[in-house]
Amino acid sequence: MYIDCKETIWNRLNISDEYGETVKEMLDKGQTYSDIQEYLDERHQFKGVEYLFETAEELEPADNYYQNTMELLDENGNCIWGNYQPKEENLKDIDVVNDIFQKAEKKAYNALTPSEYKVFGSFIDYAVENDVYKDFLEWFAECSAEDKQ
Repeated sequence: MYIDCKETIWNRLNISDEYGETVKEMLDKGQTYSDIQEYLDERHQFKGVEYLFETAEELEPADNYYQNTMELLDENGNCIWGNYQPKEENLKDIDVVNDIFQKAEKKAYNALTPSEYKVFGSFIDYAVENDVYKDFLEWFAECSAEDKQ
């Protein structure tokens, strides 16, 4: 038996001064961390990343789109306990939220940056917590209809 815990952690990619300005320009143009790694690797300058373990922070289920962030698993890898325990009255609401995410991922929302997606998730959190998810669904339907025009 074992526990898996999802965390967020910073890592460090060391860049020689020779490539610093180019990397800054790449970031200014919206290129990703993976793009930077690939760029450095092509020039034999990628030496791996250093994980900054002192920055590790546990995530709560709300930060993970209502998915477990800690699980107790048996020897076969089956989850026998998870830390996301929805309130009974919110079970239907969470299904609605998950449906929204599935629909959103198939549309233009798959182009959202991680920070934009987190804002979208935070709005859904608010909608469920404050029992206004039906208003949110109406708004989402209107946005979807506008996207088709």
